[in-house]
Amino acid sequence: MFIMQIDQLKKSYGERQLFNEVSFSIHEGDKIGLIGVNGTGKTSLLKALAGIEPADAGQVVIPKGVKVSYLSQNPEYRAEQTILETIFDGSSPLLSLIRDYEASLEKLEHNPTDEKCQRSTQALQNRMDAIQAWEVESQIKSILTQLNIHEFDKPMGQLSGGQKKRVALAEALISDSQLLILDEPTNHMDSQTVEWLEGVLKQRKGALLIVTHDRYFLDRVVNKTIELDQGRLFTYTGSYSWFVEQKALRQELENATARKQQNLYKRELDWIR
Repeated sequence: MFIMQIDQLKKSYGERQLFNEVSFSIHEGDKIGLIGVNGTGKTSLLKALAGIEPADAGQVVIPKGVKVSYLSQNPEYRAEQTILETIFDGSSPLLSLIRDYEASLEKLEHNPTDEKCQRSTQALQNRMDAIQAWEVESQIKSILTQLNIHEFDKPMGQLSGGQKKRVALAEALISDSQLLILDEPTNHMDSQTVEWLEGVLKQRKGALLIVTHDRYFLDRVVNKTIELDQGRLFTYTGSYSWFVEQKALRQELENATARKQQNLYKRELDWIR
């Protein structure tokens, strides 16, 4: 299944060009690692694909009905929202129903004798039963727990930066998107949680585009690697280890070509003299 087509994207900051005429495609089942030294424009490229920050030129083509979820390096949320309210703040009818049920249940806990609240909670519970929403709610809480988030009613404003990032990751993982874009998802994670996330991403259907400095994690998850190098894009079909081998061969070839070019210029200069 075709997920996204990127054609001739360009992006600059002032006089500094990040990438130029970048083109590639993403299909269902692609698990792509985006590689490049710091400052090459990896995050800017992810934002352009997610529709967060426009490119200067080129286009991103997404088929109708394809949903993209994006995890930024520094997600921001309303401080007064609880963790569960944040997770259930999605636009899908299922998440809206679970959000309403959780809110009604909380009201009922504070007002157990309120008949109107009892009827509302019962009606929402019946709707949850009808569409089997309990499994999704259980999955959401399980993901949060795996990410070491346990106080579901805690306001987002009381969380650390690392905790906010993990809540944002949970929100991205439970989305029904066809393309998941993750910018440094393993930051602030211990090795056990990283291993859990690795398993989730391996089993997840749809496409994945990820930036991470954890090369071991990358090597075990991706099946395609793209590299931003001096504004150009290079694509390698294979793991990160395969990328390292193929890049070494490419650089060796480029160096040989450069040496031949230098020798040609030297002969030309000698002839002119």
